[in-house]
Amino acid sequence: MIRFSIFLLLIVSGGGLASAPDQAEPRLKSFEWMSVEEWFQYHEDDKAIAEQGRANLLFLGDSITQGWDWEIWQKTFAPHGAANFGIGGDKTENVLWRIQNGGVGKLNPALIVLMIGVNNFGHDNDSAEDVALGVHKILEEISSHWPQTDVLVLGILPYGEKHEKFNRDRVTQSNKLLADIAKDFSYRFEDFGAAFLDRNKNIPTTLMADLLHPTAEGYQILANKLAPIVDEILSTKNNRKTLGQAVKDAEVVIEGRYREKDDHSVDIGFPGVSVHFNFEGNKLNLYASSSSGKNLVDIYLNGKHHNTLEIKNKPQAYTLIEEKKEKVWRVELVHRSESWHGILNLEALEPAAGKLLSPPGLPSRKILILGDSITCGEAVYRKRHCEKDFYWWDPENSYGKLIGEKLDTQVHLVCHGGRGLLRSWNGKTDEANVGDYLHFALSTGKDSPIWNHAQYQADLVLINIGTNDFSEHAGAFPNNLAVTQAWLTLFGEVQDAYPSAKIAVTEGPMLEGEARNAIRESLQKAITLSSKDIKHLDLKVRKGNSCDAHPTAREHKAMAKSLSKQVRAYMNW
Repeated sequence: MIRFSIFLLLIVSGGGLASAPDQAEPRLKSFEWMSVEEWFQYHEDDKAIAEQGRANLLFLGDSITQGWDWEIWQKTFAPHGAANFGIGGDKTENVLWRIQNGGVGKLNPALIVLMIGVNNFGHDNDSAEDVALGVHKILEEISSHWPQTDVLVLGILPYGEKHEKFNRDRVTQSNKLLADIAKDFSYRFEDFGAAFLDRNKNIPTTLMADLLHPTAEGYQILANKLAPIVDEILSTKNNRKTLGQAVKDAEVVIEGRYREKDDHSVDIGFPGVSVHFNFEGNKLNLYASSSSGKNLVDIYLNGKHHNTLEIKNKPQAYTLIEEKKEKVWRVELVHRSESWHGILNLEALEPAAGKLLSPPGLPSRKILILGDSITCGEAVYRKRHCEKDFYWWDPENSYGKLIGEKLDTQVHLVCHGGRGLLRSWNGKTDEANVGDYLHFALSTGKDSPIWNHAQYQADLVLINIGTNDFSEHAGAFPNNLAVTQAWLTLFGEVQDAYPSAKIAVTEGPMLEGEARNAIRESLQKAITLSSKDIKHLDLKVRKGNSCDAHPTAREHKAMAKSLSKQVRAYMNW
């Protein structure tokens, strides 16, 4: 009540600053056809609907949205569980305020239809660029509150006499900007304005009696244009399935560690995590986002690399398959990035034209590889100009994944660049090192979500760690006894997590000279002191090239060849 009284005071006194299209503001001006009190009552009514949370289809806008012909609305949109949150006279800033002040409630609509902006022209004489800023801000708010909701942005309808060229041009310019903005958000844009113009570009009064608001005939034309698109979006979305649910329904298998969230989407941090499934059809979408906008996903179709996706930080749809003819596809999605690059969220698969089939079977043998950046595949794919970026990580062609191919095994890469047994590459001891992220579902810090080891009981745990403990940037070599004890502690934790697994260990291939001798000495002592059967695997020094000290793709192949022979003999595979 206090806030409402202040608004009235501003109106009566004539106070208040001019509003900005991208700054949330409630209605501050009464009109003959609607007072401020009535506007707030409309908003309270919408809030009550929002609190019920039952709308599957939500319309947002001004009087053109509010004024839908009742019979047309009931026939066309009401069956979809539609709610109309249009209020006459609203500008972009008013819609923004309504969303921020109770318009969300418990709603989780499948689709939002947004048409707004014409009153910014008529009431405030805003420019096309101003309106675009306001709509952009509204879409930011929508995507924040409803990241899984599809949005259909409608162009502003033409209004006024033909000779009022300024208004017509302003609408045209706005709609061009709105189309680009919708695309940036991966939302759909449609402009139905041409349907309201005759051959001379005039607006027939049978369609808009006041040259602004559609008549019943005008709304029927709008419904005829809009309904098939709404039906298409909602029908397609009905086929959308969260990754977590697809795993539960045995339509998808995930090779690697992940965390299923409360909304049944899947978070992935470790590199090389692979999503496997079969699809029959000709169009398939993936809904995904990245916490940083830097996560990469490789797409493999029928065993061949098809594309690499740069996943943006805003949830959006990515087309995995779009072909003219239907066929059966074996699909594999491989996460290329490390946890510290960002966390990948795979929200859902959407068979837009087709269906998910039973997934491919994975090998019965299982290997878990504990390591650092070498195991993560850093710099396997290096560019000639030697300017490293997040494309340089290629776990699919790292020694670990190549071992899996050679031995026909599943492989989980549990690794974090720059970390070691006792300390990080720069000598820090307060970060999560291998004994910590052994237990993580995602390696995001010491408070990372914990992995349930029962989900994947390895036959072999291969440990390749220690490079960063003896890095030239970490300072003096750590105490030999401390390193030996760290090995023993790690062996015990691995055995507790994987009681039936054998353990094999090697030192980092980038170490040489005194560093290599020091880590080998502590490792041999630990193996001797351990009560467990632990196999030391011999690995030659691999020092990369002048571009980067990490092993090259060729060196990873050589490492895989050597290690797979030793593993085969050790495991009797």
